[in-house]
Order: sequence, then structure tokens, then C-alpha cells
Amino acid sequence: DGSPPVACVEVRSPSNSDAAIERRLGRWLRAGVGEVYLIDPQREVVYRALFGDAGVEFRDANGLHSSALGITFAHVDGHLVLCCPGGRAVRPGDDPFGWLLEEQRRADQAELRSLSAADEAAAARNEAAAARDEAAALRARVAELEARLGDNG
Repeated sequence: DGSPPVACVEVRSPSNSDAAIERRLGRWLRAGVGEVYLIDPQREVVYRALFGDAGVEFRDANGLHSSALGITFAHVDGHLVLCCPGGRAVRPGDDPFGWLLEEQRRADQAELRSLSAADEAAAARNEAAAARDEAAALRARVAELEARLGDNG
């Protein structure tokens, strides 16, 4: 029924037996899935599942880059992380959109600071223009008074 997925990532539940995991991942491998991984969040390990002489074999995938998923499995500060393009590291259990919301918040704050600075600059330009207008009016008044003084003198 169509092409198999290019990758499968199974996250182990505490209730999963080893036999159930092997059967499930074996089905994915038999279906032709190119990359099959098992993440055990309790032990913070990741394995690549492959067919071997004895059936499904699990190989440590720490440090392995998945070309199908575009991520690298790694450990940072003793914790399993998925290293995404651009260098962002995500731990199992992290809010997948939390970083996006945080980046949006930072961008909004930067925009507000920029708008505030632009508003302050516009106010300073307006004050400078008003001062120039006032100076021009005072120069005109001085010239008018000097002309009157010259007419009377």
C-alpha cells in the first residue's frame, strides 16, 4: 500500500516488554522502513534497530546522525537530546513548541524596543524641528526690531 516511511522512532513505554518492542520494530523493518530507532526516555538511551543474524538487533545510536530525520542523537550534560538543524537540542519531554513561543516573545520584545527607539528618535526630530522653527522666528523678530531701530535712528 504505497511506499514505507523513511524513518520510524519508537518511544518505549515502561509497560513495553522487550519481546513486544522487538516484534513492533521488526514489523517496521520488514515493511522496508529505512531507519528504525528506539528511544528509552527512562534510561535516556537511543538505539538503531537493524536485522541481524538473530533477528532484530539494537545498536547504540548515541552520536548517530539520521539523514532521514535530519537530526543527531546525542547526550548533553548526561541527558539524551535530539540535535536539530541549526544546533537546537531537544530532550524527550520538552515542549516541542516552547522554544518557538520563546523566540516569538524575544522577537516581539526586540520589535517593541525598536519601535520605542524609533518613537524616541521621531520625538527628538520633532523637538529639533520645533527648536529650528522657534530660532527662525526669533531671528525674524530680531531682524524686524533691528530694522525698526534703524528707521528710528
